[in-house]
Amino acid sequence: MGIGAYLRWHWFTFWRTPFDRDKFEEDLNAVVAYYQNSGYRDARIVSDSLYASPNGKYLKLDIVIHEGVPYYYRDITWEGNILHTDEELNRALGFKRGDKYDKDDFG
Repeated sequence: MGIGAYLRWHWFTFWRTPFDRDKFEEDLNAVVAYYQNSGYRDARIVSDSLYASPNGKYLKLDIVIHEGVPYYYRDITWEGNILHTDEELNRALGFKRGDKYDKDDFG
């Protein structure tokens, strides 16, 4: 048995349970969250398709993702701060100019 056959067989071994549509939707949301936390604020799932093999033993999944353009933090300014310096606030913020946008930074 060649390495390709092993990898093909190995790839499908994790599908030991029936397809769960709710879990699939959670996974799609997790994919979008991953992109949004990696700088792609406008990421979204454009389409998804699920196909069963003729013998019903395998599933094929096609997911089309729109990443959009990557976003980076630029100029961060503070107004009205009287208790702390801009430097203290910038340090507390946890990101700086040039860092990639991360949705979790605001959530």
